[in-house]
Amino acid sequence: MATLAACSSGSEDGTRLGNELATAWNDSTALDSVMNAVKAMRDDLTFTGSFDEALIESATQSGDTRVEMAAHLLTESDENFAEGQAQHIIDGLLEKNFDAHAAQGRLVAAHAAAERLNRQDAIKALEATLDEKAASLSINDQMRVYAAASTPAALGRALADDASEPNADKEHINKQIEALRSIYSAEDFQTFMKNYEQ
Repeated sequence: MATLAACSSGSEDGTRLGNELATAWNDSTALDSVMNAVKAMRDDLTFTGSFDEALIESATQSGDTRVEMAAHLLTESDENFAEGQAQHIIDGLLEKNFDAHAAQGRLVAAHAAAERLNRQDAIKALEATLDEKAASLSINDQMRVYAAASTPAALGRALADDASEPNADKEHINKQIEALRSIYSAEDFQTFMKNYEQ
C-alpha cells in the first residue's frame, strides 16, 4: 500500500512540476528552480517511473515541444534520450505520422532544450544515434527516411558529396538513387538528379 501511495504522490508531483516547467520556460530563474525541484523529487523517490511519466505527459500537453524535450532530458540519461527520440523520429517518418518539417521541428526543439539545460552531449548522442539507426535500415527504408527528412535538392547535394569521396561506394549510391526513383514524384526526382549531377 505504501508503494501505491508513493506512486500516486509521485504522479501528482510529476504533473504539477510538468506544468511549472512549461510556465517557467521563458524565465531562467524560475526554470532553475523547477529543475532543482525535479532533481530533488527524483532523488527522494524509490521508484521514479510514475513521476517521470506524469512530468513528461504534463510537459507534452503544454504544446511546446521544447518543454516536452526538457522533461525527457530531466528524467533520462543522454543515451536513453538519444535512443528514444531517434526511434520516435525514424518511426514517425517511416509510418508517415509526420513529415520532414515535423521531424526537423523535433530536432530543433531537442537542440533548444539541451542548450537551455546545458546537456549538449545529449544532442551529440541523438545525432549519432539517428545516423546509426538510419544506416541500419534497408536501402529503401533508409531513403524513405532521408527523403522525408530532407528536400530533394538537399538530398541530391548530400549524395553528390558522398559520391565525390575517394572511397565512395558507387554501387551503393546507385542503389540509393534507384530507391529514390520509386519514392519521389517524377518532378521531385528530377530536382534531386539536377542537384546530384551539378
